[in-house]
Amino acid sequence: LIDPEISPKCEGSGCLGIIELFKQNKKHLSNDKIGSAQSSSALLELVPVGRKAYLEDLTRILKAKSSVELKGQLMDFLGAVQTISAHKAAKSELKYGSDEELLLAERYLQALAVGSRPQKEIIEDLLEMAREQHTSPKFADTLIQCLASTTQRYAQLEGNSYDTDVVVKVRTFLTTKLKACSEEACMFQYIRGLHNLRCPKTTDLLMKLALEAPRLVSVAAMKALRAFSIYIWNDDFRSKFEEIFFQVSKPYDSSARTLALDILLDLKPDSSELSHLLQVLKSNDKAFEVKQYLLQKLRMSAAKCPAFAADLRRAIESDPAMNNYDVLVPKGLSTALRRPFSTLPSFNASLTSLQEMSGGVLKRGSVDLTLEVADESTSLFTLGLYARGLSAFVSSNEEDSNEAEEDTTAGMELAIQGTVMRPLEFFSGKGELMGHVWSGTASEPTPAYQAITLLQDNEEHFHSHNGAALNLRANGAISIDLNGQVTMSLWGRNAQSKVEQNIGITMAGQLSLDTLFAKLAVRFSAIQEPRLHLTSALDFSGDPALCMQLLQPKNQMKVEFVRTILLAGTKQPVERKTSTTYNLNGLTHALNRKNNEMCNLIAKK
Repeated sequence: LIDPEISPKCEGSGCLGIIELFKQNKKHLSNDKIGSAQSSSALLELVPVGRKAYLEDLTRILKAKSSVELKGQLMDFLGAVQTISAHKAAKSELKYGSDEELLLAERYLQALAVGSRPQKEIIEDLLEMAREQHTSPKFADTLIQCLASTTQRYAQLEGNSYDTDVVVKVRTFLTTKLKACSEEACMFQYIRGLHNLRCPKTTDLLMKLALEAPRLVSVAAMKALRAFSIYIWNDDFRSKFEEIFFQVSKPYDSSARTLALDILLDLKPDSSELSHLLQVLKSNDKAFEVKQYLLQKLRMSAAKCPAFAADLRRAIESDPAMNNYDVLVPKGLSTALRRPFSTLPSFNASLTSLQEMSGGVLKRGSVDLTLEVADESTSLFTLGLYARGLSAFVSSNEEDSNEAEEDTTAGMELAIQGTVMRPLEFFSGKGELMGHVWSGTASEPTPAYQAITLLQDNEEHFHSHNGAALNLRANGAISIDLNGQVTMSLWGRNAQSKVEQNIGITMAGQLSLDTLFAKLAVRFSAIQEPRLHLTSALDFSGDPALCMQLLQPKNQMKVEFVRTILLAGTKQPVERKTSTTYNLNGLTHALNRKNNEMCNLIAKK
C-alpha cells in the first residue's frame, strides 16, 4: 500500500471529477455489459477518482434516478474504492427487506471482501454490524464472510499480523459465536468465516470439529482446513488427516476423506508415505469413489511433477499385489484433472477440476481457475457444486453410504480470489426438487453471480539521491457473469445443464520517471474476454450415464503500449503508441476416457 498523501495528484484541465467521469462511463456499466471488458475498464477508470471523491458526490451518484438500473455495479464500485466516504455512502443501502435490496447489499459486501486496501475503521464498523441481530440469515452470512476476508487481508499488510488488536477481536468474535451455535446452519456460516480468516490459531478448533462433529459439519471444517497454507501442518496434524482418510477411529463422510487426501498430497509425501496412501486401493473399503478419486489425484500430480511420477511408479511396481488391473482400475466416476487455460501471450492460467461422485451423480465438485507465475499461484475464481441424497433418483449402488438418511439438497459454492461466498442453495428436500422439475425453474439462462471487482491494485514510489522519482502503478479489474440453465425430463429419464462463465479482464499500468530535465513514462494495457462453458447430459433410463464437456470459445486479446517523453521547457510531449491484437483459438478440453465412453453412449440414444 501507499500513503495517500504522496499519491500523484490530478493535474491539467483534462482531469474529471467523479460525477463527470461516471456520466462518461454509464453506458459501459449497464447490466448487459457485465462479463465484458467494457465494464472492467470502466471500473479501472472510476476507482482512482472515487478514492479522492467526497461523500456528497458519491451519495449523489448513488441516489440519482438515472442510476437505478446501475445500482449493482455502483455497489461493486464503492466496495472497490474502500474509503471511509465510500463505506458511508454504501452503508445507507445495506438493507434486506426485499430480494433486490439483499442483492445490492451483498454486492457491496462481496466487493469489499476482495479488496486489497482494507481499513481498520471499516473492519471495526463491520464487526459492530455483525454483533447485531439480523432478520435475514443470508445477509448475516454474507456480512460474516466479508468481515473475515477483509480482516485476513488487513492482517497481511506490512506492520500487521494475526496478533494485531482488531484481528484478535474478529477472531475471538468468530470462535465464540461458533462455540455457541446449537444448529448446524449456524455452525456452517462461522466455519466459513474461519475459512476466510485463515488464522493459524483457529486450526485446533477446526480440527476438533473435523474429527468429532457430525458428518456435514466435519466436511465444512475440512474445507476450511484445506484453505490454510501447508507450511503450518506438522506431524501431529498429518496424523490426524491420515486418521480421517483411513477412517482409523470411525467412519467419515467421503467428502471429508477426499479433502484430507488433498492436504496429504499437498504435503508432498515421500516414498514411504506414498506407499502408505496406496494401501487404500488394496483394502476392503467399499468406498470405490474414494479409491477412484485417489487414483485420479495421483495421476494429476504425476503429470505435473516428474519426480512424483517416478516415486509413484516405483511404489506401484515394488508391490506385486498393487500392480494389477483389479487394484489400479476401480469402478467409479470421480475425476481429478488439470488443464492449461491460457498461456502466452495471454496470462498463464490453468483449470483444475475435481469431481467426487456418489451413485452415478455428482456429490461434490469444483472448477478452479488459477493464475500462475513461476512457482507462485493464486486462485482467481472457483465454482463449486454440491448435492446430497440425489443418487436415490437414478440408481441403487453397493457403496457404503448414508445418503439414504440425508435430505435431498443441492447448491453452488463460489470463491472469488480466495474469498468464499455464501453458498447459493438450489433446493432443499424432495418436495422442493420436484417443484422445480414440474415448474421448469432455470430452464432459461439464469444469472447466478454477477460482479465487477478489482483484480490487482498496486502502487509504489521510489526516490533516488539525485532527485529522480520512479513511480510504478499496476491495476486490474475483472467483470464476471456466471449463468446457468437446467432441464429435466422424468418421462425420458434424462437431464441437461449448461453453465456459462463470461469474463472481461482489463489490466493497466504505468511506469514513469521524473527528473529535473525530463519526464518519461510507459503506459500499458491488456484487454481480454475469455469464456468457459460447461455442459452436461445425464441419462438415467438404464445404467446412469453422465457426459460432461468443458469448452473455451475463441477470443481476442488486445495489448497497447504508449511511450511518452516530456523535456524540460517544452509543453508538448512526444508520444508513440503500439497496439497488437492476438486471436486465440477455442478448444474443448479432453477430460478422460470414461467420460468419452459415456458421451458416446448418450449420443447413440
